[in-house]
Amino acid sequence: MSISFYELINTSVEKTLPKLVQKIYDANLNCHILCDTQERLDALNSTLWTFASLAFLPHGTEKDPKETHAENPIWLSLTLDTVNQPKVLISLKPAEVTDIIFDRMIYFYDKNEENIADQFNSLKKKIPQAISWQQKIDGSWQKL
Repeated sequence: MSISFYELINTSVEKTLPKLVQKIYDANLNCHILCDTQERLDALNSTLWTFASLAFLPHGTEKDPKETHAENPIWLSLTLDTVNQPKVLISLKPAEVTDIIFDRMIYFYDKNEENIADQFNSLKKKIPQAISWQQKIDGSWQKL
């Protein structure tokens, strides 16, 4: 299992996350996105449908009909209750995940949200094997 922290510097989660999710989707991997608030979940739900003019990322939430939950390659939730056999977890919540059901865990946060950034920095200290990435001004990533 690999664990990574991605720290945003100059763009928002809603603007940057769809690009990462697109790469996961293109690799035919199911993904669980653990959101920190209902507002963020709702914003990402809208963004994933409209972030590219010629494409969308098929996804679901608990508001969708229950019989369709397992069919969604991308699942947005406020809990770790997985429904789509995900290989990748993207966590927007600063909580240590101890379930080893994921092949890859990605902690994704915005440095400008100071209270969240402080919680993530504390969590990073508890997971020394994790790789940390920081967004550069041009939007690319540098390994810390």
